[in-house]
Amino acid sequence: MNDHGELKTIKKKSFLIVFILFLAFVALNMINFMDALDQENKYIVPLFNLEQDMHYLVLFVFWPILTTLIAVILFPLILIPVVMFIKNRIWHKYQNGYIEMGPLQLDLKVFFKRSVYIFLLGWGLSSTLVSLGVFDVNLFIPTTIDANTELAQRAYEENLLYYPEFFIGITSLILPLVIGLLSISWTLEDVGLMHYKFPDEAKNEKFLYEIEPVYLKYHGIIKGYAGIAGILYLISAIIFHITYNTDQL
Repeated sequence: MNDHGELKTIKKKSFLIVFILFLAFVALNMINFMDALDQENKYIVPLFNLEQDMHYLVLFVFWPILTTLIAVILFPLILIPVVMFIKNRIWHKYQNGYIEMGPLQLDLKVFFKRSVYIFLLGWGLSSTLVSLGVFDVNLFIPTTIDANTELAQRAYEENLLYYPEFFIGITSLILPLVIGLLSISWTLEDVGLMHYKFPDEAKNEKFLYEIEPVYLKYHGIIKGYAGIAGILYLISAIIFHITYNTDQL
């Protein structure tokens, strides 16, 4: 098989995998939507001022699909020049260059690693924003629910951060920001952008030089925050639910 034929095969396989994952994502969200349709009471959720069933459809299907597509285009386009400007000022002795990456293909290992970072950054960023009071809790609570019901009581508890109906909604809402921030690193990695520094030949007989991918600098910051914040949230959530369930026994 020639190179052109191999490239077409790679593209078909990559497209098929992404399409299957996309269908699975839509199917899971449609199940949640159908569950909401089965409810007898139709509550209005203030975030989009929609009934609860339509709120779930917009927040978990339409919103992430449409906004993440926009984010992966706009974030690299707007912010990569800013990242490169800062990088060139800090590492001003380095020269930029490219290496031949070959045809891009969907590597399942890379796909899995990037998915993990999406979840960790989503959890970590959500917990940080909620802790800082960026989001109004009432935007996610149906307005017609009586104040004495369990859901309304949860809405004003200190540990609201650990309740899925609220936290998953926040994570879905900020998903475009998460994907956008990570797409900057992915773009720099996929294009093969490197920077290097040659030493003074007169002082270095062996002529050693430094070279590394540019994305590692930015990715290290994002990965570090995602790992620490996401894992801390996950541990605290596990501890909370274990403690809560133990108290109910």
